[in-house]
Amino acid sequence: MQKKNTGLALSLATLGNTFWGLSYLFIAVALKYTTPPVMLSIRFTLAFLILNIMILLGKGSVHLKGKPMKSILLLLVAEPAGFYLESYGLKYCSTSMTGSILALTPIAAIILGRLMLRESPAKAQVLSCAVPISGVLLCTFASSSTGAARPLGIFLIGLDCISCAVYRVANRKASKNFTPFERTYLVLMVTSTVFTSHALIQNHGDLGVYKDAFSHMPFVFAILVLTVFCSIASNIMVNYASGLISVAQMSAIGIIQTFVSIVSGIVILHDPWNPVTLVGSALILIGIFLVNKTENTTVLPAPTERLSVREKMLRRTTA
Repeated sequence: MQKKNTGLALSLATLGNTFWGLSYLFIAVALKYTTPPVMLSIRFTLAFLILNIMILLGKGSVHLKGKPMKSILLLLVAEPAGFYLESYGLKYCSTSMTGSILALTPIAAIILGRLMLRESPAKAQVLSCAVPISGVLLCTFASSSTGAARPLGIFLIGLDCISCAVYRVANRKASKNFTPFERTYLVLMVTSTVFTSHALIQNHGDLGVYKDAFSHMPFVFAILVLTVFCSIASNIMVNYASGLISVAQMSAIGIIQTFVSIVSGIVILHDPWNPVTLVGSALILIGIFLVNKTENTTVLPAPTERLSVREKMLRRTTA
């Protein structure tokens, strides 16, 4: 039964990350017609409204009473921070280049998983990570040589890479106390509030910017895909998977975002590319397979309690 659940978790994580890989494409399209705060406000407010409709229809539930809210705070901070960095970074970075940089997230996530969750990845998993990372470096080199990115864009997406790693570790930690739907609900509630407040302040309360954005059909299509598939469906699927597979496995699967973003950027947005990009993409896919083929991550035992000589003597006499 556990093996079946793990298989389902791996499948859902792969599908969710595929949608997220496509999100770079649709974000790039949406940003042609409005600013990042307005786009993010519309995307997450619509998603939050849909979740509330699901609750009213009995398709979801949220029970927060008595639950340790502190355990989910880091997740609620990392999510809006990451989307800000991603959206502004995409203004100065191509879709394919963005995905390539974000594929470095596994390194940061594995380190954070070791420090925060005491998850010790198998040696084979660590070594296998070198394969997709090599692919990322090749893709980055190829994108830089074709002028697909500016330094500011690379810097912002680099920070987003760290934010993504924090999100994955915080998500797994929060999965012990909150259901996938509850985590998705809280994340969308916070992000819709933050981004809408920013958009209204930036535009001095002018709601006309929302009307202007919806007057463009490409924007409407892009925002619907971002809302339904990339915000709601992906979050629920990945949140479910985070409770069943390790941070190392989740991070390795997350590299598929790179491949999807590179292909969609080249094929649909006509991002610059060369043969090196294709070689790098192949290494990324091979790396994902190798990491998930290795043995599962183990959890390190808690640190042993250090007792003074006096405490040891007291325990012996009372035993």
